[in-house]
Amino acid sequence: MLLGQAQGVTLTVWTHYVGQDLAWVRAQSAGYARATGVQVRVTSVAFGDLIERWEGARARPDVVVGVPDHWLPGLAAQTAPLAGDDLGDPAGVAALTVDGVVRARPLMADAVALVVNRALVPDGLSSWSDLERAAAAGGPGVALGPHDPYLQAGLFRAFGVNLLAPAPDAAAVSRAGCALRRVGGPGASLNEAQALATFGQGRLGAFLTGPWNHLPLVTSGVTYSVQPLPAPPGAPQSWQPIVGYQGVAVDARTSAPREAEALARHLTRPDAQLALYRAGGRLPAHPAAQEQLRAQGDPWGFIQAVRAGQPEAASGNDSSAWDRAQATLDGALAASPCP
Repeated sequence: MLLGQAQGVTLTVWTHYVGQDLAWVRAQSAGYARATGVQVRVTSVAFGDLIERWEGARARPDVVVGVPDHWLPGLAAQTAPLAGDDLGDPAGVAALTVDGVVRARPLMADAVALVVNRALVPDGLSSWSDLERAAAAGGPGVALGPHDPYLQAGLFRAFGVNLLAPAPDAAAVSRAGCALRRVGGPGASLNEAQALATFGQGRLGAFLTGPWNHLPLVTSGVTYSVQPLPAPPGAPQSWQPIVGYQGVAVDARTSAPREAEALARHLTRPDAQLALYRAGGRLPAHPAAQEQLRAQGDPWGFIQAVRAGQPEAASGNDSSAWDRAQATLDGALAASPCP
């Protein structure tokens, strides 16, 4: 007899995914239902409404797909503890562990990287000096989004500064700010959306962005590569961008915990993560799934950034962290002239 068939088990899945990502959730859930006899209902809930609905719902979901890592510290009462094995993805499991308890199974990961127009920058950008030259007036242009703390967290980490932490070392902040200010030129005034548009028109040499812009990049007609940001001069560490994980969580009050956790495992197995990438471009979290993309320049460049980075939850993302990060970054950019 199939799992759940005797009890007539039906699982409810909530997800904020839409489009092809939502179609993936439905298809994977249908495959689980066929294999186990457990019925699965999938409901799409708007991202901005998901936590509030989850907290207040009388009829709660059994499984939630796409839970960001930084939500989990506030969801301890709503998420069931999951088995502590790492399933071959220790970094992902660690990112979704709160106070020693695994609160979600890793499904996807993302981090920013440098996207380079190979027609304008045929040799890539292998050093910080290359960045400075490309960014200068008369060069192809570089847009690092200097006023965006999410984009700049990896640069500051290279100098030992956690932008999200209170009271970072002032001297290290100054050194990181000086390195960033040396990459100037017209591109320094562009935010990420403006840089994407300019890059897509073939008028920008490189910009810092994440895999969420995979679709507009591949449809732009621009031949490009994806690479880590070069090591900034004087930095004691390598560039370490923030890594955002999303996982699959099981509700603490589910009446079918065995079936719900089995569905979470089914949705997060490596081949399912690869299918999610192919559906909508979300990068897999599992190393075995990532390795299948090694030969593809776009995803592999972002995967390298994921592997080089630091999980967002490990940065101390409390309610005021991003305001604090913005203030630190603004101060670094407005400081006295660099040596």
